[in-house]
Amino acid sequence: MKEIVKIKTFSLHKLNNAEYANFANRTLNLAADTGAEAMGVTDEDLDRYSVLLSQLNDLVARSYASAETAELAELDKQRDVLGKYIIDTVNAGQTLPLASKSAAAKALWLVLKPYKGFHDLPN
Repeated sequence: MKEIVKIKTFSLHKLNNAEYANFANRTLNLAADTGAEAMGVTDEDLDRYSVLLSQLNDLVARSYASAETAELAELDKQRDVLGKYIIDTVNAGQTLPLASKSAAAKALWLVLKPYKGFHDLPN
């Protein structure tokens, strides 16, 4: 005799879109194989479920890459280079022989110091 395992809890909210769509497709296939009435649903409900599932599959298969992705990546690189330049310039300015510029650089350094190394962080 085959052992049947009953699932007590199933957290659908933990599935990503593709996993949920796969689960829904398998549920539809099970309903189609066993018959809608055997699962306690009507044929109309199963047809509506099929239509909605088709829409879900289209959304999951949609590409979310944008034409602006490459442009934004390039702008991120430019931002990192410019930000590093500003931080390095202020840091080096602390050792200038002119007292006023050195004092200004030291005051700015207190604000910028937490951002040192930001360009090495993942975007």
